[in-house]
Amino acid sequence: MRIALAATLLAAACSQTQPKPVPDATREAAGQPVDAGERAANEPAPDAGQDVAGGIKQGASEAAGNVAAGAKEAAQNVAQGASEAGRAVADAGAKAASAADTAAAETASMVGARPSQ
Repeated sequence: MRIALAATLLAAACSQTQPKPVPDATREAAGQPVDAGERAANEPAPDAGQDVAGGIKQGASEAAGNVAAGAKEAAQNVAQGASEAGRAVADAGAKAASAADTAAAETASMVGARPSQ
């Protein structure tokens, strides 16, 4: 039974007419070349390699620019952070000096206020 079914399907598939090629007028209307010429249909266009190489060069150039911009921004952030840290240290030093002066003045006033023995 299976063999008969397979034979019937094979006969039906083989008996169908083959599709006709598209007329040249239809190809021209669609903008497709009528004659492939010397270049086979599966070969890339002669300038395709140049387009790829140009795209790679452009991508590499843009990537290098992005890296440079990122490095510059990072350096600016580090410099800004160092400047802020320096200001914080200077402020802390000024506060410490002021506290030391106040303590010295208080100590001197206490020593001077002590009754002599």
